[in-house]
Amino acid sequence: MKKYFQLTALFLFFSVSLVFAQKTQVMLLPTIHNAHDTNANYTYQKMLNIIKNFKPDLIAIEIRPEDMSQTDSLYLYTFYRPDMILVKNKFPNIPKVGIDFQGIDMVGKTLPMNYRKDTTTANGKAGLINRALNRDPVFVAAYKGSGVAELEKKRLALIATASAQELIDGPFDSYSNLMAEKMDSLRALKPAYAQFQISSAFRDQKLADNVKEVILNNPGKRIIALSGVNHHGLYVQVMSKMKGVQFINKVNDR
Repeated sequence: MKKYFQLTALFLFFSVSLVFAQKTQVMLLPTIHNAHDTNANYTYQKMLNIIKNFKPDLIAIEIRPEDMSQTDSLYLYTFYRPDMILVKNKFPNIPKVGIDFQGIDMVGKTLPMNYRKDTTTANGKAGLINRALNRDPVFVAAYKGSGVAELEKKRLALIATASAQELIDGPFDSYSNLMAEKMDSLRALKPAYAQFQISSAFRDQKLADNVKEVILNNPGKRIIALSGVNHHGLYVQVMSKMKGVQFINKVNDR
């Protein structure tokens, strides 16, 4: 009997050790939201093929955790992008987790249907600041000479024609990082505009932190995390520092 318990304990020890020794495999997949409709090199079907071929144990998508059980199509399409809703409704046998964030004041709550227009929320106040910024002649003049518009044209061209692999391997993240740096400098022209910068950066960081938490909570699993392509660069920066994680950067969209 003693020998039986020793063997059982030894088996459990090696089983647990194997789980923790096995690297978590993660794919950070940039998506292009409505542009999947028109980009022949990265259609909705190609996105679904990538997910299917990766064979994930878990899928993370840009929908709030509070809304993952939501079935109202009007509600979902009011607040979320069609690629995320599509994946939410596909792959019924694969667990999914929401990682989106729509403001600290909406945590744990259903979003009101007028949420996008409500200027009393944290997001609404940031939107007011951004609209004021875009009407400011000082900002507009500085923007024209900053090179941001040229970077945005390059990004839009990639969104219109690039494959998923090209978005992962190509210059999109570099364009986005440089564009963000330039925009931060422009907003610094007036302290009143800093709140929009803070709000925008906070949401981006919150999404990245949510993905990181999903990875930490699921050791040894194959996880695919979908992100709007604008967030992909930050995801890579944050997640690349994680230990015990193998990042899969090659996709199969056939």
